[in-house]
Amino acid sequence: MFRLRRFYLDSIGVADNRFSDLTVDLTDRAGEPADSIVWLRNGAGKTTMLSLLLALILPDRRDFLATRTKKRTLEDLVLGPDTSHVVAEWVDPIGQLLLTGAIYEWDNRTRPRDYNAAGKERLRRTWWCVSPDPTVEGSTLDDLPFTLRSKGNVNRDGFRAHVRGLAAQGVNAVVADQSIAEWHRALRERRFDPELFHYFTEVNAAEGGIDGLFSTIDSPGAFVRYLLRFTGDRQRMQPVRDLLAETAVEIAKRPTYLVEQDFCVQAQPRVSALGEAHEKVLTATSAHETRREIAAGYKRALLDAATAADAMRRIALTRHETIEAEHKEVRNTGDSARRRRDEYLRLAAEFRVRAAETALSATREQVTRLRLEVDAWVAVADLVSMTIAQAELEIREAALAAAAEGALPLVEALDHAKSVLATALDNAIAEAETALAECHRRLDSANAGKSAAERMRRAHHEEQVVLDSEQREHNRTVLRFTDATNAAVADGVLGEHERLDAAVTRLTRSELAAITSINGLVGEQRALVGAVEEAVGAQRVARTVTSRAVDRHRVVAGELAALETRAARIGDNARLRILLQADSIDLAESGDDAVALLHQAIAATDSTMVDVRAAKADDTRAVLALETTGLMPPRREVSEVVDALASAGFTAHSGWRYLAENVPIEEHRALIDELPEVVDGVIVYGDPADAAARIEVELDDVVVLSPATVFRNRREPRVVLGPVPARHDPAEAKSELGRRQERLAGRSQLLVRLEAQRRSDESLAGQIEAWVADLPTGGLVGLRRRVGIAADAVAKAKDAEQKADERLEELRERLAGVRERLADEQTSLARLTEQLRRTTHLDTENREEVEPANARLAAIPGLLQAAGEEEAAAKARYHEADELIEGLKDRIRELSARRREWSNSRAVLPRAEPGTELSVEAASAAVREAEFQLRERFPESELRRALLEAEGKVTRAADPWNRHTQPVRARASELAAGSVGSDRELRTEEAARVRADLDIANQKVGAAANEHVTAETELRNATPRGRLRHTEQVMDVANRVHAQRLASEANEEATRIQLRVGQLERDRDAAKGEAERARTRGGMLRDQADRLRDIEPAPAPTGTVPDDDEDIRAAVGDLAEALDKVRTAYQNAASVRSQRADALRTWADDDRFAAVAEDEHGQAVRRLRELFRGDQVIDRVGSRAGELTEDLAVRGRAIGQQLEQVEAHKKNVVQRLAELVDDALTVLRRASTLSELPAGIGPWEHQRFLVVEAQQRPSKEQVTLRVGELVDRMVSGGKIELDAVELLWRATEASVVEGFRATVLKPAPDQPTARTRVEDMRKWSGGENLTASLVLFCVMARLRAEQRTGAKAGNAGGVVPLDNPLGKANYLPFLDLQRRVADASGVQLVFWTGIGDLGAATAFPRIAAMHKRPSATRPGRAYVRSDPNSSFTGDQVVDVVTSVRHDP
Repeated sequence: MFRLRRFYLDSIGVADNRFSDLTVDLTDRAGEPADSIVWLRNGAGKTTMLSLLLALILPDRRDFLATRTKKRTLEDLVLGPDTSHVVAEWVDPIGQLLLTGAIYEWDNRTRPRDYNAAGKERLRRTWWCVSPDPTVEGSTLDDLPFTLRSKGNVNRDGFRAHVRGLAAQGVNAVVADQSIAEWHRALRERRFDPELFHYFTEVNAAEGGIDGLFSTIDSPGAFVRYLLRFTGDRQRMQPVRDLLAETAVEIAKRPTYLVEQDFCVQAQPRVSALGEAHEKVLTATSAHETRREIAAGYKRALLDAATAADAMRRIALTRHETIEAEHKEVRNTGDSARRRRDEYLRLAAEFRVRAAETALSATREQVTRLRLEVDAWVAVADLVSMTIAQAELEIREAALAAAAEGALPLVEALDHAKSVLATALDNAIAEAETALAECHRRLDSANAGKSAAERMRRAHHEEQVVLDSEQREHNRTVLRFTDATNAAVADGVLGEHERLDAAVTRLTRSELAAITSINGLVGEQRALVGAVEEAVGAQRVARTVTSRAVDRHRVVAGELAALETRAARIGDNARLRILLQADSIDLAESGDDAVALLHQAIAATDSTMVDVRAAKADDTRAVLALETTGLMPPRREVSEVVDALASAGFTAHSGWRYLAENVPIEEHRALIDELPEVVDGVIVYGDPADAAARIEVELDDVVVLSPATVFRNRREPRVVLGPVPARHDPAEAKSELGRRQERLAGRSQLLVRLEAQRRSDESLAGQIEAWVADLPTGGLVGLRRRVGIAADAVAKAKDAEQKADERLEELRERLAGVRERLADEQTSLARLTEQLRRTTHLDTENREEVEPANARLAAIPGLLQAAGEEEAAAKARYHEADELIEGLKDRIRELSARRREWSNSRAVLPRAEPGTELSVEAASAAVREAEFQLRERFPESELRRALLEAEGKVTRAADPWNRHTQPVRARASELAAGSVGSDRELRTEEAARVRADLDIANQKVGAAANEHVTAETELRNATPRGRLRHTEQVMDVANRVHAQRLASEANEEATRIQLRVGQLERDRDAAKGEAERARTRGGMLRDQADRLRDIEPAPAPTGTVPDDDEDIRAAVGDLAEALDKVRTAYQNAASVRSQRADALRTWADDDRFAAVAEDEHGQAVRRLRELFRGDQVIDRVGSRAGELTEDLAVRGRAIGQQLEQVEAHKKNVVQRLAELVDDALTVLRRASTLSELPAGIGPWEHQRFLVVEAQQRPSKEQVTLRVGELVDRMVSGGKIELDAVELLWRATEASVVEGFRATVLKPAPDQPTARTRVEDMRKWSGGENLTASLVLFCVMARLRAEQRTGAKAGNAGGVVPLDNPLGKANYLPFLDLQRRVADASGVQLVFWTGIGDLGAATAFPRIAAMHKRPSATRPGRAYVRSDPNSSFTGDQVVDVVTSVRHDP
């Protein structure tokens, strides 16, 4: 790979930062490329310089570095009048120099206003290469005519002419200005790797961004993928990828061809087996049909006997219905007796409830009395407390009176006022208690009235519910009867005004007449059945003979038709008519000739295809060269020599190309005539003998190897014919390209047609050969004769069969007439029986249910109206009582509160003074006035406070007393006045005794309540649901005992009636048994007939049906057994045929047979598959099994040949791709070897910085197998990897199933030897990551160079230009490591930076330091020059300061 010596810029840059005639020297003292620092301050243009260097190699606008970093374009750097130059001087590993340059110039030397939009297309770009020759003036970097050196006299066109002139003088020089692809092709011819610079563009998108190269590596596999993409040579990989793409279509057909082949091979035994099963079914069909006819006649006899049994059953059912009617009537009588019994039991329960209610009321009264007694004893204690408080008050009042003798008149006046107030309070309290007593009385009365009203309302409501339910039930009964009667009239069972009893009599007589007629017809039928059985036997014999004759004729005729159809189908072919030169083809006569002619045509087609393919290959090569180079290609031998020289390091061109690129067109003809062997040979730069000594190549034709100076020393003229102008004249390339493409397309189409014709001829020949092989002995003539004989036999058999059919038809017509009449009579009898049953049922229902229901319905509306009125009245009374109760409750609460308030006030007053008429309010006012007068005259505050305290105590003691009700206070006063009431202990004992009595009374109340609940439960259970009583038809009952006695008598009557019901049930069951036996016989006969369920009954019966059921079963069993045998034989044959048909259909329905090729065989397989999957597979395949089997065999062989071709294509691709995988695994091992660190660096000396390898390297056989599987997956998925390098990675990844491992050494001052996974580099610091990334890049660059040159020794990794890596890693040991590894890998490091770290900068042997200074003459403008004295503008100067030192 090349390293950079010098970098030259001229007339380029923005107005305030331009470069003119600037040379940046990157060599050491010996003039060899050295690691260098290009130093500029920020904003001085270092990014612009690096962008221009990279754009020289990668001219695509998308790759321009400054666009990514500063949004600046190349168009920004080229001003209107500029002819801008960017030149790089490179040196290869053997010391040869190479100049690469770019020229930029605007059309008409004017930059458009929209130069960064549509106007950018007006910027003209030219690229050139020159290998300097010191002996040729103007070929080195120092003397090329750049803009400043030529004082602007050499523009873009002049410089291009100069470079082409150098080439004409024998200098290795080339101009590329057509496309970037042309430029890169020129670089590759000189062993320069332009793709490597894509990585430089990527890493320099950010300062120090080289560590971003590996930022996405998250696994060893990802690193291996990146390594292969970096080092892989697309020129080697692309042909393999192209080959895969070209053959993918054919390889993709392999699964389809395999499926087609499997279809043809696997279908043959299945189709053949189906044909054999079909023949067996035809044989079993005849025997089965004969037995079915016998079984059909006997089944008819069984069904006729079953019809007679049905008639007997209907008679027994009629008698059963009569008994059932009587049974219903007697049962209703028994039900009435039971209802009376239940009603008497209900009445007995009512008596029990009443007795329980009386006992419960008495016990509750006792509890009320005892509770009053208990409350009274509690109130006695409150009364005693109040009495004590009143006594204390009297004492204090007396003390106050003694102290107030001076105010005695006022005291007496106050006492008098209090006595008057006491009298008024006593009167008010008495009136309140009287009012309360009245309110309680009225409340009790209102509650009683409310309860009574609610009971009345519920009773009348329940009565209405019962009446309404009864009315609906009766209405449903009447409506049901009416509908049934109307239906009977509509059905014609009853006359429109006919009475039910008259209809019953009429229908009974008609039924007896029908039974008599049926018996006569049954006898006539038996006689005809015997005659029909004899005729059926004769018909069966005739049919058997006919069936055999027809089968034989069908087989022979089918064989003849199949052969003739195949012959007609094969013969109806234009290709055969052309070969045989006949308007129609008779294969019976000309089959062998047709096969011979077809084989001859196939051989001729093969020969033509060989010629066409050779011509097509030449045209393909010419078209490819015309498309890529614009010229016809040289001879193959010339191309081989040029490639060999390029591999040996020599720049070489075909003479035609050199002529086209470096010699004016007007001189071409003369040179071709003078030097034909030169222009048709190879041109090299340098000594041809030296070049020839360095290559080894075997050639089939002569090729002249000449130096580039041969055109200056021409030989004697000689005459040469040809070549076509497009071989050396680009102007003729377009027309020649069109002709070549047209001819190539025509030959491709011809090849397709020839291939199709060949396959068609092969298929046709195979069909004819198969048809000839299938001809029977005697050929078609003998087969036609056998068909005629079989047809005569069929005609005779059918004539005999027709006579037997006519006799049988006559007898069956007579029998059918009798059966029709018998069926009519039986139908009439069944209809009469059903009509009689319906009429009898309607008559009974009318008498027993409908007439009583109508009578009841007439009475119910009045009862409902009365009950409704009573319920409404009860509701009104209920609401009135409820309103009265609420008012009384409010009045009671008000009176009770006022009485309690008055009683509390009365407790602190003296005895009442009789005779006062003052109200409480007036008396209270008098007391307040007296107290006021007394306070004014006698302010004894302490006595008065004590008095007030005593009064408060009395008030508090009186409050619990006054809370008791009046009855309790009255009873307490009585108890307190007795001897027990004055003693506390006696009071306590008496209160305890009363409480004990209360507990006992409560227990009695509980027992009485339980009895009441039990009685109500008994009554509820005895009361019918939905109504009040069981029945109204009962006697008056005096008490519970009387009711129980009457219930016992009613129960005895019900038991007696139940005995009669039992007898009737037995008679009814006997009639039902007769009907059931008739039904059972009929069912048995039908069951036996059902044993022949798959047999349709014949029109006339055959055979006699025995009376004994077992004999019938035995006869049917024998018949069924015989039928089962022939049916089993038929079913077995049919089942085998169906199974084989289903198996064929299921097999053919497999989805894997759905996808077939679009060629002839694929279409045939598709048609056969649809035939095998169809619903008529038995008819369409079974009868043609032999023909189809042969066709499948022929197609299977043809598809096998296609598979062999596909396998060859796949094997070629897989082997070449496997070789690339093996090389890739070797590259991994080589990468580890190249990463070995140099000596003298410390603990890492001779350590491998990178170790990358497969976890387990697969063998070549494993690689081939796994790559083949990958190819199958890609082809079957329709996703062929477009990128050649990515295809290699996928193949490598698929081959190494165990995965990869990749580890590196982590940069650190102490150089630890522990290894780190490569994916962990992302977690390192900036300096560590950048150093490791740079080391890896150097190793990979060296490896990339080896892959492209094919040589391991003497290779260099090239140059690595980076933008300010020192900003992230300026640690000197790391820089030393970077430079040592780069040196070991032959990599030159060139860092652009602006940092002031002299320690880091001076670590490099070359420092090119630049400073931008403003121009003194033209502000705002800038030109770059190396020497101010030689400037012809003198506006702004950028000084270049260069220092160089020896490496330590």
